[in-house]
Amino acid sequence: MRIRLLPGGGYDHSLDYRADDYVVRLDANRWFFQAGWGRSDSEWDYTNLWTGVQAKNVQEMDYRRFVLGYADGVNTVKTYHNVHEREILDDTGRTTYGDSAWGLSFNRRQRLFGLSAVWGLDLRREMADFKNLNNPWGDASPYDLTRDGLAPYVEFSVPLGEVAMDLGLRYEYWNVDQGDSVSEFIPRVSFNWESPTGKLWYLTAGRFFAMPSFYQIFMPSRSMGLPNPNLRPEQGWTYDLGVRDPASDTPWSLGLFYVDMDDKIDYSYDPVTWFGQYVNINRYRAWGAEGTITFHLGEHWSYTQGISWTKAEEKVGSGSRWGRSGTPRWDVSGRLNYANGPWNAELSVHYYGDRELKSAFYDDDDMIFVNASVAWMAERDTVRLSCTNIFDEEYVLDTQGYLAPERRFTISWEHTF
Repeated sequence: MRIRLLPGGGYDHSLDYRADDYVVRLDANRWFFQAGWGRSDSEWDYTNLWTGVQAKNVQEMDYRRFVLGYADGVNTVKTYHNVHEREILDDTGRTTYGDSAWGLSFNRRQRLFGLSAVWGLDLRREMADFKNLNNPWGDASPYDLTRDGLAPYVEFSVPLGEVAMDLGLRYEYWNVDQGDSVSEFIPRVSFNWESPTGKLWYLTAGRFFAMPSFYQIFMPSRSMGLPNPNLRPEQGWTYDLGVRDPASDTPWSLGLFYVDMDDKIDYSYDPVTWFGQYVNINRYRAWGAEGTITFHLGEHWSYTQGISWTKAEEKVGSGSRWGRSGTPRWDVSGRLNYANGPWNAELSVHYYGDRELKSAFYDDDDMIFVNASVAWMAERDTVRLSCTNIFDEEYVLDTQGYLAPERRFTISWEHTF
């Protein structure tokens, strides 16, 4: 399936892409430090939907991630700092985005009320800024915003005969610049039981809560849409029931799941102008089944098959009817592995089937992606050659309009000091 071009253009064609990534980790007794940084530069041509003018766009992206941690088996402390910076040169001028976060987390294992427990606290500050110079649209206001999150939590392990129950309680509070403070109580419970034959059964139920990003709220690129200062966090419940047999000659797992979500965030656009904003969908629900199985094909070969089926529905407004969501019904993957001494190779195939994007702009035929890699691994060095999207297919993955990455070859080298 190929993309149908919009009237007047509107499809991005990659011209060049370059990237470098580095990671360093140091361990000393109970302490560890890890730093990762990198840069990517890309170019593509784009036809403006309104003016019909084609121009070359350039994007430069840098990131830095640092983690310092301590663990003694009872106490764990970790602090981190992440920075992402992006600059785009296109027909709207020079646009710069900056996102950074720092955090501190602490947890301790001990007995509370006669039960094994883990309790702790997460602190997080998120910062975002945006500037657009020489913007012909004239209405993309810059911002420089901060929000602070505080989350205490505790988890108890409760023995119920041969069944182990874990009960988790978490409370999140967010203080937001130019917005209302948000708080949510997030409980979670799980039951685990190992049968006499070694199979592991589990049942979990829990609440989830996710804040919208600054980009989704403020939509800084006015060529794409409008801001939504009333965008609410996603929240809902998840349920899982399953069994796995990791000690079998053919390890396998099978599970059932159900998700019920309020205020799911989606990008809604006008089908004529393709102009929109991020909005909250009233209700979203999905249920299905998933499973994996691994076959050992001799001394050096193995094959892993994964499959899942999902039925996802959504209601745009409280008075709306349930309609199909853009999630593919079938997600099937196969992975063939070869390992012999220092050599390791993998061929993977991923299939998405029974898709419905609800858009006149894109086809929604089935999709197949094929990736491959081969690696040579010594005691301290690993050299890997990989190819992503071997057949260079171009697909829209979901209703957000994201495209599969073009065919890409990567050579990497890792060395442990």
